[in-house]
Amino acid sequence: MRTHLHLFIGRVAIICNVLFLYCELVRHTKDFIGNQDINANIIILGWGGAFLLNILFNGLWLFYRIRKIKVSVPQWILFTNLLVLVIQLVMILGRII
Repeated sequence: MRTHLHLFIGRVAIICNVLFLYCELVRHTKDFIGNQDINANIIILGWGGAFLLNILFNGLWLFYRIRKIKVSVPQWILFTNLLVLVIQLVMILGRII
């Protein structure tokens, strides 16, 4: 049951990560979607949801790894979420410093 929840969080985090990358693209170029309601949802999920879900997903993965609990999550989801988390941390630290 735990692995199903971890897989679900990983999939939702992937969606939020795509929205995060879209938010960063729009921030540096122009807005591709003219509807402000859709843009508001994309910003909330992309900037807020992606970072929180990445921390949760990677924290759970680390917890399962330390406890030696078998997790059936595809490797590409693990790699993608970890990669985007690193990108997010670099961007956040870059804004702070």
